[in-house]
Amino acid sequence: MSEPSKPDTAQPQRPKDRVVFIDQARTIALIMMMAGHSLDQFLGEPWRSSQGYQEYQFFRGITSALFLMVSGFSFVVASFKYWDDYVRFSPRLFARLRRIGYILFFAYLLHLYGETLIAMFDWYTPKKLAGSLRFDVLQNIGFSLFLVHAMAFAVRKREHFWKAAAVLFVFVIGIAGITWDPAVDAALPHWLSPALNALPHNGRRSDFPLIPFTGFMLVGAFFAYWFWLLKQKGAEKKAIIAMVLTGAAFIGFEQVLWQVVARDEFLLPGNTFARCGSAMLVIGGLYFLEKKVVLLPRLSLTMSKDSLGIYVAQGVIIYGGTLGLLHEYKKGLPLPAVFAYIIVLVAVMALLAFIISTTRNRFPDGVTRVRRTLILAWFILFFAWPRSTWTAMAVSLALAALFMYRRELLQLFLNLRKKIVQ
Repeated sequence: MSEPSKPDTAQPQRPKDRVVFIDQARTIALIMMMAGHSLDQFLGEPWRSSQGYQEYQFFRGITSALFLMVSGFSFVVASFKYWDDYVRFSPRLFARLRRIGYILFFAYLLHLYGETLIAMFDWYTPKKLAGSLRFDVLQNIGFSLFLVHAMAFAVRKREHFWKAAAVLFVFVIGIAGITWDPAVDAALPHWLSPALNALPHNGRRSDFPLIPFTGFMLVGAFFAYWFWLLKQKGAEKKAIIAMVLTGAAFIGFEQVLWQVVARDEFLLPGNTFARCGSAMLVIGGLYFLEKKVVLLPRLSLTMSKDSLGIYVAQGVIIYGGTLGLLHEYKKGLPLPAVFAYIIVLVAVMALLAFIISTTRNRFPDGVTRVRRTLILAWFILFFAWPRSTWTAMAVSLALAALFMYRRELLQLFLNLRKKIVQ
């Protein structure tokens, strides 16, 4: 009698309950982001003035569209499994809102021009305040996720979600023709303008305002709905084909648009539809590639899950002044040197994501408590001290630790007292 056949262990194991091609798309967006930031910070002449570098700016623009679209796709995949919990006040809903809060906290923390509140008052200028209020990718992701979830909370019924996403997408694209008007912008409150357009305010501009960049996330959520629905019938391929065809139509529409409307008369940022369509093609291509071969699923999963940590860490390394690596060579390195820098940076970020993931899996409660301790220490430092010094940081950290570990410290004190009495 022949032995029962053993499972084929040569095939890569896919992470449970993960959409692998979406993890891969987010990882690609992370790598594109690190490459774009590195080239922008370090590439010198004559490469910076070359035609190739100017054409590369379009492909760099796909990064934000891909990041936001993947976030919308992931939102649906994660939400639809526990839909009833997300459309009512529940622990799962509060956990998601807390994650969105973390995104926005780090988004604005990276934009502060002073280490403490008093320092910000002392160093205030309109230009510095404009820099703190501008919208980058993290601000856009945080507020867009909140907006999409509020939309889901409002419609309640899962079968109406795609309709709401489509209507809101049309609204976001349509209102851009109003909010990007300089005359309208001048009448907007100073704190609201950066969210609605990329017009400069006191010399600073928002690179990723909600209008129209939230549209990328809505497109991802729209097609994720049909992907999820058809997946129940084993026909999710139809949703991906529809997304690819729509992406190609978006790219074609952009080309026709520029033939009809003069660029200086069209208020949307350049290549909005083309970048959206290109991101859709990337996601579709990864889906079909996954049918042939699964490329580095564990690495993609690890980097995808810790994309926020990677974003913050790479920003500090590239733009972090004295904390930055090779910051003294700003806009002065040849192309081969920048490529080598990018390779090393990606490897370091992958290692960082692996360490974070391994530590979190082995000590989940400990990692959560340490993160909250550090955040509380920052709040104490920011609001209670005039300047950020080593003494101020040490005292703030000690006070935060005392508060977060108060029960354990009290129990330790009681046990010690009991032993002394005995």
